[in-house]
Amino acid sequence: MPLLYPILQELPGLPPSIGLPWLAEVIQAHHGLQAGFRASRAALNLDESDPIQLGHHLHQVKTAMVPVVEALRCQTLNPLPPVYIEKITEAIFALVTVSAGQINSSVYIIRTQIYTPI
Repeated sequence: MPLLYPILQELPGLPPSIGLPWLAEVIQAHHGLQAGFRASRAALNLDESDPIQLGHHLHQVKTAMVPVVEALRCQTLNPLPPVYIEKITEAIFALVTVSAGQINSSVYIIRTQIYTPI
C-alpha cells in the first residue's frame, strides 16, 4: 500500500555546531533516533505489513524516540536549533501517523475477512 503521508527516508543529520561541539550524548541520541526511524520506516515499506510488527514499531517510536526528542528539545547547554528539532518532530509525527493508519487498515481487513459470511 503506498504511503499517503510524506515520510522522510531518513532523519536529517545533526546541523553544524555553533561554538561548542555537540556533546557525545547528543550525537549518540541522534544515532539512536536515526536507527529507530530507519527500522520503523522499513517496516512500513514491507508489502505484507504485519499489524503486530507495526504495533511494536509504533510502541518503540512513542516510548523511546519521542522522549529522546523531548530531551534534545529541552537541552540548555549548546542547544540544537529549534528548526532542526521541529524537522525531527514532524518526521516522527508522520511516521506515527502512517504506522497507526496502516495498523487500522490491517485490522479492518482482518475483521472483514473474519466476519464476512461465506
